[in-house]
Amino acid sequence: MSKDILDIYVKCYGLSNKINVIISPEPSPIAAMFKYVDEKLNDVNIIFGVSKKAGDEKRFKSAMKYYADNEHINLLDPLTTAVDPYLDEKGNPVSATDARNSLDDPEKLKTFLPKKLTKDDI
Repeated sequence: MSKDILDIYVKCYGLSNKINVIISPEPSPIAAMFKYVDEKLNDVNIIFGVSKKAGDEKRFKSAMKYYADNEHINLLDPLTTAVDPYLDEKGNPVSATDARNSLDDPEKLKTFLPKKLTKDDI
């Protein structure tokens, strides 16, 4: 189901020709990310999808050391590529935990969804 939702987001933003959503066999998204880079990528620049929310980008600082000696992977510094977090209507950073806690309240859950979604998408 998560893949189906992400596929809708990708389509709604017109990114189907640039993004391919896959299901990870790893239980940890961080472990999955490193494993994918290590096993599937070669001679590329990498930008990890990192937010500036609560210093999240600092968790990836060690990745720079991990890939420093890898001549086939150029990891762009997460401290410089991190993006500002998505904010709710009150200006607070959106949290996945808050979204999960809203699953029983469809109206509240809608506040976490991308604005470009149509009623059919939802």
